Amino acid sequence: MIRPALAVAVFLCGALLLPAPAPAAQNYQQKTADFLTRCVTQDELCGDMLNEELKTLSAQAAIGRAKDICAPFPLSKEQSDQMLLWMLSNAQQMNGFAADDIGLAARTLWPCK
Repeated sequence: MIRPALAVAVFLCGALLLPAPAPAAQNYQQKTADFLTRCVTQDELCGDMLNEELKTLSAQAAIGRAKDICAPFPLSKEQSDQMLLWMLSNAQQMNGFAADDIGLAARTLWPCK
């Protein structure tokens, strides 16, 4: 019989060892300016890219490796546009990496209560 704590530990270790989806990993290393440029030039994919990153950030928060994300999920087209507009309007607050800046935008627009 597997003890509950052991089962949780095995699950978490497996989650840490599995490779992250390519788009999220690519976004993490991607500069915010490049990410925003891709969003402008590939508008139809932008919402998917934002949702994928929010999903990754939520998973990291669930295992204690990031701050909680309370943004609605998945983002609607209007919510994606709202996030992009906030990011473009607040460039001075960005640290330069897309994953971090997407998290900042989500936490600012939809703070956890």
